[in-house]
Amino acid sequence: AGGRVDGGVGRRARVRGIHVTERLSAAPGSGAAAGRGPKRRPVRNPVGRPPASDSVETRKRILTAARACFGAWGYEKTTNRAIAEAAGITTGAIYHYFPSKVEVFGACLQESLDAIFGAFRQAADGQVRLVEKIEAILESAVQLHAKDPSLATLASTAAVDVRRLGELEPLMPNLAASQAFFTALVADSADELAPDVEPAGVVNCLVAVTLGLAQYAAVIGSVEAHRAGTLAFSRLVDGTLFANPGVP
Repeated sequence: AGGRVDGGVGRRARVRGIHVTERLSAAPGSGAAAGRGPKRRPVRNPVGRPPASDSVETRKRILTAARACFGAWGYEKTTNRAIAEAAGITTGAIYHYFPSKVEVFGACLQESLDAIFGAFRQAADGQVRLVEKIEAILESAVQLHAKDPSLATLASTAAVDVRRLGELEPLMPNLAASQAFFTALVADSADELAPDVEPAGVVNCLVAVTLGLAQYAAVIGSVEAHRAGTLAFSRLVDGTLFANPGVP
């Protein structure tokens, strides 16, 4: 019945989620019970937010686990319980950091976009020509995916989920990060384009290619295949893909 613990001497049991450790008598009024001091108070398991020193690390674990879960199953099929299990914490602990699953998803998406486009910017810095910048960005995408495939899977599923689900509509501006990044990239080197090429068309092409390669990586599940496809496009950009370019 509720609150009663049955068992032999020294047994550790759980009562309604509380760990209880106490020496139990074989029978009421026995010598073992009479000589015993006051009962030890139940000790509850620590739950919720960890000490301040662990707070940043716990939040990082939650987002890492969430990125993998959202990327694998999408927003609707992912539960906070699944995220908590993957992060090694209680479900209730998540709410000390994020008030809802939408907030987890939003933070996870923003962190992923920051990582992706931060790496892209770093790769493009120091390159002079637009072709070189694009090649460096594509190589950076290969390295990112090899290091953490969940970035590509989340990016590809988020692009669909945010547009499809009303509760995620406030996150629409996040999806503009790719368009903004490539618009600035092309604008800085617009004079390198052929006279009859529209910069906006180049931007759309780069957005489509990078998103398409991310979706391909998510579907195929192979780092090697993603690398091969990305580097092939890179060679198409710099004109070395075909043995005799320009020859019919």
